[in-house]
Amino acid sequence: MRSTPEAHEPKALSSLDPAVRAYVDAVDAGDADALAAAFHEDGTVTDTGRRFQGRDAIRAWAADEVIGGRVTVLGNTPGADGSTVLLRFDPEGLLAGFRAHYAFTVKDGLIHRVSMNYA
Repeated sequence: MRSTPEAHEPKALSSLDPAVRAYVDAVDAGDADALAAAFHEDGTVTDTGRRFQGRDAIRAWAADEVIGGRVTVLGNTPGADGSTVLLRFDPEGLLAGFRAHYAFTVKDGLIHRVSMNYA
């Protein structure tokens, strides 16, 4: 029997920067192009020590490792130039995932950097 997926924490979700919300919405929609479009052209993703730079590399990373999964926003700590988001990521959407902190830096309305670490 499959468990019911966790829901986004409403207050945390509503307090996300629009660029970060675009990232979450793209994962929810299964759209690697939309996820990459949330980043600056030279944006970077650091995923537990691996670095991906530029929209093409981010799109490929997302298509291989993120899209098809489920992200659940559990908390949000806004900062001066972005926020740190506590979330649960289920790579295959089966509730077999993990909690992580994603530290987003936003510049000019787009994600400039995100660094991901297990919580």
